[in-house]
Amino acid sequence: MSYVYNFLIESLQFFGRFLGLMVPKMRLFFKGRKGVLQSMDQWNPGRKVIWMHVASLGEYEQGQPLLKQLKSHFSEYAILLSFFSPSGYEIQKNNNLTDKTIYLPLDTKRNAKRFLQSQDFALAIFVKYELWPNFMFALKAQKIPALLISARFYQNHILFKWQGQLLRKAIGCFDTIFTQDENSQKQLKNFLPHLNAVQSSDTRYDRVAEIASQRKELEWAQKFAKNKFTMVLGSSWPEEEELLYELMSSTDIKLIIAPHQVDIKNINRISALFKAFNAQCLSKYEADLQNQVLIVDQIGLLSSLYYYGDCAFIGGGFRKGLHNTLEAAVYAKPILIGPHYSAFPEVLDLHQNGGIQVVKNTEELEKIINKWMSNPQLIQKLGANNLYRIQAKKGATEQILEKIKTTLDKQTNPHEQNI
Repeated sequence: MSYVYNFLIESLQFFGRFLGLMVPKMRLFFKGRKGVLQSMDQWNPGRKVIWMHVASLGEYEQGQPLLKQLKSHFSEYAILLSFFSPSGYEIQKNNNLTDKTIYLPLDTKRNAKRFLQSQDFALAIFVKYELWPNFMFALKAQKIPALLISARFYQNHILFKWQGQLLRKAIGCFDTIFTQDENSQKQLKNFLPHLNAVQSSDTRYDRVAEIASQRKELEWAQKFAKNKFTMVLGSSWPEEEELLYELMSSTDIKLIIAPHQVDIKNINRISALFKAFNAQCLSKYEADLQNQVLIVDQIGLLSSLYYYGDCAFIGGGFRKGLHNTLEAAVYAKPILIGPHYSAFPEVLDLHQNGGIQVVKNTEELEKIINKWMSNPQLIQKLGANNLYRIQAKKGATEQILEKIKTTLDKQTNPHEQNI
């Protein structure tokens, strides 16, 4: 299996420049990796390095609370962050939490060896699903401790199938694996009992709690939502937007839409859909107008915007990519989603505790909204359930941080026994 894997990775690296020319979406993927190893050779932070690797933007959000703690508690170390995906790197390449941010070189044996020999690495931290065999084997060979955090595994994961033999060897290189939930830990213990798997939680709970404590004051949102039941439709796709259009034809509510895509074409499409309800874009917002729909044609506001609604509808649930429900739950808001959510453990938890309601059509949506509008106490109860679950699941960052402290202390004082 390792021969096949290495052949495919080497081939991908060799033909990468041609793929970049033929497939526009791959251009940044290969262009961004050009010169990364030379850059690492030339980097001279003058300190040992703690390295965190994430796949894309979602995993970065999971790792961000820990990055902040690393920067605060371990200033004697340089922090390196690597991305696999251009969509994450291009957005966060200038973040202020790390000393250097790069693309991860392709997972060949030569790349992994050269990468890890370029610096004095003290620790490697991988987030969620990232398992790159050659990097893992190189870490093990060079005796660099490695952690996997916010990991999640399910029964049919490739790790537990015959095709996952190489990944099973790779995951064995981690010193500790912090799982998001009990089921993930059980799966690892059942199939791979030799692994040091520790049940933790998802660091995103710590992240959303932090965001809520620093939310932006949006006076325009407060004025818009005043005196009428208001829903915030977050990261919406056409399926949710059309559902809400039908609801508003029969129900007197206000709607704030923060669409997943904020390009002009999509904003114009949404504006035309809700024209009958005096839809107005935030960029042209005039508070005195009698608008029922406000379209947020700016990015970076949604995580604060949920605070101002009576409830939230999170987009993506009619597709396969439900967006972040925790950002609304942390403000004690009841949440609506579409029917596709089984792949998200945090959603399963909130749904089980009543704070998330699932709708498949307009009739179901109208029934729930009318019930909520006539019963403010119920809204408060469901929202409180959501906030309670977030408070109960915080703390993963501190748990992981303690392990990091112990690991780094052992390097500084190698003769001390592990506690």
